[in-house]
Amino acid sequence: MTVLKLNYFLFVILQKDLVIPKLVA
Repeated sequence: MTVLKLNYFLFVILQKDLVIPKLVA
């Protein structure tokens, strides 16, 4: 896995952590 893919993967996880609570709230 390249660094670019790893950074994108982490970015997606962080976005989910931020977006899902907003949708639920």
